[in-house]
Amino acid sequence: MQMRYQRISKYLIATIIALMLFAIIGIHLYVNTHKKEMLTKIEQQFERNFYGSISVVDIQADFWKKFPSVCLVLKEVVIRDTNWDKHHHDFLQAQNIYVQIENLAILGGKVRIKNITLSNGGIYFFEDASYNSNKSIFEKKRPAEKKRPQVMKGITLDNIDLHYIHFHRKKDFHCSISHLETSISSTQSMLLFKSKGAVFIKACCFNTDKGSYLKQEKVALDLAYNYDLRKQQLCFTKQQIALHKNLLQFDALFFLQENADSFRLNVSTVQLNYATAIGLLAPNIHKRLDSFKLDGYMAVQINIAGKLKHQAKPWIQIEGQVRNNTLRTHYFQFDHCAFAIHYQNGTAQDSIPSEEKAKLVLRKVAAHFKDVPITADSAIISNLKTPYIQTRIRSHFNAILLNQLISKKSFVIQKGTALIDLDVAMGLKWSDRRSKMIKGSIRLNNLDFSYLPRQIQFKNSQLFLTLDSEKAALQESSLNTAKSQIKVAAIAPFFTKYYVNNPDLIRIDASIKSAHIDFNEFQHFLHKRVANTAPKAERIHSFADDIDKAFDASSTHINIEVQSLVYKQFQAKQVQATILLAPQGITLSKMRLEHSEGQSTLYGYIKEVDNNYSEFHIYSKLQKASIAALLNSFNNFGQKTFTPENTQGIICMDNDIKGRLDTNGHLIRSSVMGTCRFVIDQGNLINFTPLEKMGRIVFKKKRLSNVHFGQLKNNISIKGQQLFIPAMFIKTDLMSMQIQGIFNLDKGTDLQIEVPLFKEDAVQLNNHPGIDDGYNFRLRLNAKDDEQGNLMWQWHISNKAIADARADAKKARALRKKPHSK
Repeated sequence: MQMRYQRISKYLIATIIALMLFAIIGIHLYVNTHKKEMLTKIEQQFERNFYGSISVVDIQADFWKKFPSVCLVLKEVVIRDTNWDKHHHDFLQAQNIYVQIENLAILGGKVRIKNITLSNGGIYFFEDASYNSNKSIFEKKRPAEKKRPQVMKGITLDNIDLHYIHFHRKKDFHCSISHLETSISSTQSMLLFKSKGAVFIKACCFNTDKGSYLKQEKVALDLAYNYDLRKQQLCFTKQQIALHKNLLQFDALFFLQENADSFRLNVSTVQLNYATAIGLLAPNIHKRLDSFKLDGYMAVQINIAGKLKHQAKPWIQIEGQVRNNTLRTHYFQFDHCAFAIHYQNGTAQDSIPSEEKAKLVLRKVAAHFKDVPITADSAIISNLKTPYIQTRIRSHFNAILLNQLISKKSFVIQKGTALIDLDVAMGLKWSDRRSKMIKGSIRLNNLDFSYLPRQIQFKNSQLFLTLDSEKAALQESSLNTAKSQIKVAAIAPFFTKYYVNNPDLIRIDASIKSAHIDFNEFQHFLHKRVANTAPKAERIHSFADDIDKAFDASSTHINIEVQSLVYKQFQAKQVQATILLAPQGITLSKMRLEHSEGQSTLYGYIKEVDNNYSEFHIYSKLQKASIAALLNSFNNFGQKTFTPENTQGIICMDNDIKGRLDTNGHLIRSSVMGTCRFVIDQGNLINFTPLEKMGRIVFKKKRLSNVHFGQLKNNISIKGQQLFIPAMFIKTDLMSMQIQGIFNLDKGTDLQIEVPLFKEDAVQLNNHPGIDDGYNFRLRLNAKDDEQGNLMWQWHISNKAIADARADAKKARALRKKPHSK
């Protein structure tokens, strides 16, 4: 029995196959014998239903293409709309269109299309600048039948170029489909699609003015999606596409009803390359985001929603996570980055999304900048068209790392710790002229650093800087050098407002207090700042450079209170001063100090001229100072004649001096000019060699090793190293004299000295100094330098008094040699 059933089954199957073969062969014979009628019928049917025409060069039945199904092959198919005579653009061109027909339907006497394959051609849909279009091809002449339409089981595109252009809406979509196979199935109210293949996207322009998304990109597709016939919704659920080895998952929903034409698109991936991602965007967006670059990958979730209408802008929201990545900008690089990303191009209150309303928020930020660790609870970047960032930065680290941040032209740190807590609001481009707000504090402890412009080394210092929208303030700070300890406080109103755009408007008010300052360590403040230029490769425009330029252009008013000050041999106590440090130089408004056992007040300025020297002009008044101490403080003013050992007395002086200082703060003696008005009381010359030499020549019986003076005053003019002394009468306990001429601090002294021989002549000389009244009762001498710089005395040979004195001396010697008479 079983064998019988097997034979019947074989016969039945063989019969069915034979019938199918006969049907296929019959169709093949029918098509080949009725080509002309079929082509005419196809063209008429198309023109009856659509506003256009179709032309087919040939039609064949292919037995092997879709075996065992029947396949009709349409050769060299061209579809045109009714306006083709105006624009001459074909809607469709295909070398071959394969139409697969269901075999069982043929046996039932019906023709049902199972699958259509378009091969080697193109589809072109457009509207040009003259409003010519082929969109009429989609308009049916007859209304659609109400009965459920026949659904094909698939459509395949092989080597098809698909192009859509809309000139006025600025749309341009162009892709090349090497192979895309779509299968179609249906339920009661749903069409189900599965598409698999590869598409090469040449252009994807939603706005041609802004450029193309996904330009010249190959996309691998393996999609399953459906269309709800009742709701008119196209839905993609948890689909994946491969793009540059990045696997993307997305969900999409398109509402295609006339009154609800909108869409939602959600894209996510656990590993997306940032450079690849922004490279897929339009140039206008790429340009904004290209200022930020992530070297590695990130996880991202993108939500897009909007209308399908013309010129409708979608709402975009992005959530992402970055871990252990490198973030680069045009100016900075941040390493070991970790943060969460939130982006949206508008809020619920905004009617239209835009780049100006877009906001990028980074949360729980941790990164390293130049090896400096930084953290921030959040960083908000608003207005991506001209980005503006607001954030709060915190960091605690070794202060040596600041050498990577601060300007190498100003400071070098050798030791210390740093604690930074700053609120920052500023444009991300340094060319951005909007206000830059920096608010918070910077604390540096146990700090060793060098201040390069003034060549000063500080040790174990403390700095505490606070900033807010109104001012920058330095408080609770101390600066220590090897020999000086300084307490510093400063305030700069509107510093954060002006430091970028108007640094010349910045005024810093500072106070300096110290028990002791060795000014030898600060002598470079007396000349121009040293220009320390960073290597060309390191010259980047940065926040530190802006700060450095701000200090260069600003002015600083300093109130100084120092108990003890030393500069070379100069020593002072109870120093009080008000100083202005400006870009052009230093102005000393008022200064009081005790030195040389007296008190002094002075004011003036030091002005930077160029890199070689500075000019100064000082007005000073000295009260009751010790001459010996004064000479010792100023190194004898560079001369060798008067020294602290041989000169004593109390001096009061009014000085008006100007001159130049070299790059080391040393006085250029040849540049000095001015006047010195002085009064000396209790003057005393002890073992004063020039006076002793004169005594041995003129007054051999008088000892001039210790000479006391009465009050002595004069007004001396100074030019370089020369002191021009007007005629000055000097009265001592041993003798009186008048002196005038030039005293040179180096070489070139030329003094004229007159010594009256009688009291009446001395009175006359005292009452009328400098006047030669014809008396011959004065000794006249010249004091000049020898080659070693020592004073040498010379007689005036024409002086009659000297000749008479010599004659009298000769007679006296002769009388002493004669024997005494009894």
